Amino acid sequence: TLTIENVLFGVAKMGLVVAFAALAVVPGYAITLSWVLPMVVAVGLVNLVMFRWLFPRHVRERPFTDPIVRAATIVRLAAADYLGSLFALSYVALLPVLVINEVGAIAGGRFYIVWVISSTLQLVAPQMISSLTVETASDPSPFHVQCRRLLIGLLRVLVPIVPVVVVAAPLLLSVFGPSYQGALRLLPLLVPPLPTYASHPLSPLPPPAPVPPP
Repeated sequence: TLTIENVLFGVAKMGLVVAFAALAVVPGYAITLSWVLPMVVAVGLVNLVMFRWLFPRHVRERPFTDPIVRAATIVRLAAADYLGSLFALSYVALLPVLVINEVGAIAGGRFYIVWVISSTLQLVAPQMISSLTVETASDPSPFHVQCRRLLIGLLRVLVPIVPVVVVAAPLLLSVFGPSYQGALRLLPLLVPPLPTYASHPLSPLPPPAPVPPP
């Protein structure tokens, strides 16, 4: 379901931004609306599927007598996760804005290409950790085993990619023109720390709480 949602969301964004640009409607807001409109529809549809079909089926298949997680716990977790997400988004989205503000749009644009390459690789870890959450939500007993497998998988993906991206940096940036070659020094600084960044969220994991039998 998550994969289908992400694919449809991406296709809808690309289709809408092309349509808005071609039809010259809502000038200045085509990119914003191409993100917001599919997101509103996707959130509504996903919540409908979850609450109408998935959650009731899960309750029927695993009818626990006592709730595993109380509402207050969910609220505290969501509040902390929301605050942490704001900092994470600020790290990804605010830094290019600060750079553009300091050095101007032309130099900032050169930095942004390099930043997009490095931040795209950073998305590997959150996506795989989301899969870990789904896999261990119903049965946390193999949590530590799955974490080790996830960490090994992350390193298998990122460790080979880092030197390839660093070595291939001139070729990657040449696609955007010779003026972007000045950003070559930034890519070796941003990409090599990625394996450490990816493995950090898995390092201090506590033992999982036991799940009561049905």
